[in-house]
Amino acid sequence: MLYLMKAELYKFKKDISAWIISFLLICCAGISIFTKVYSSAENTVLNLGKDSMILILACAVYVGFSCTDDFINRTVIHAITCGNRRFHILLVKYCRYILGRTIIIISYMCISMMIAFLALGTEITLPDLFVYAVKSLVLSLPLFWGIAAIFFFFAIITRKPAMAMGISVACSIMGVVFTNKAYFSMQQPDNSLLRFSPVIQIPMIYEQTLSACDYQSAIMLSIFTTSIVLLVGAAIFNKAEL
Repeated sequence: MLYLMKAELYKFKKDISAWIISFLLICCAGISIFTKVYSSAENTVLNLGKDSMILILACAVYVGFSCTDDFINRTVIHAITCGNRRFHILLVKYCRYILGRTIIIISYMCISMMIAFLALGTEITLPDLFVYAVKSLVLSLPLFWGIAAIFFFFAIITRKPAMAMGISVACSIMGVVFTNKAYFSMQQPDNSLLRFSPVIQIPMIYEQTLSACDYQSAIMLSIFTTSIVLLVGAAIFNKAEL
C-alpha cells in the first residue's frame, strides 16, 4: 500500500494536467475580472463559487487525464503481478484524483480572488474577505469530492481517457442543468429532496443561506455515495480482465 502511494505521488508530481486546467480556469476568470463583470473581490468569489458548473466540468475533464493512464500503459498489470490488491490500487488512484481535484479548486478560487482584489478592490476588510473565501471553500470541498467519486467510477469501468471524459462531461451538463431546472421550477423547493444535491448546496454555501442541518445531511450523502461508488467500482475492477 505504501509503495502504491509513493508511486501515485510520483506520477502526480510528473503530471501537469491539473496545473494546465487550473491555468485555463484562472485565465477565464481573469477575463471576467478585467472586463468588469464583477464589482469587487467578494463579488468575484461569490459568483465564481456559485457557478459550480465550471468546477464540475473541470473535474470531469481531469478524470480522463489522471485515472486512466495506468490502464493504457499497462502499469496497473505490473502493480497487480507484484502482489498488490486491486482495491488498494483503486483507493490510491482515487486519492491521487482527489488531490489533483482539490488543487484545481483551491488554486482557481484563491488566485482569482487575489487578482480581483488587486484589480477591483474590496467592499469589506481583507481579513473578512479571507475568512469568507476560506470558509466557503472548505465547506464546498467535500461536496465536490462526492461528485468526483462518480466521475472516478466512470473512469474505472471504461478505463479509456476519451470515453471516461466524455461520459463525465455529458453527465455533468445534464446533472447541473436538470437539477437546477427541476429545483427552481418547484413552488416549495426548500421542501424538496433536491435541496440535498451538491449542485444546489454549493451555490448556497457561497450565498451563506445553507442551514447546518441540510449541510450535514449533504455531507452524509456525499460520504455514502463515495463509499458505494468505491465498493461497486472495486467489485467491477476485481472481475475485469486487464
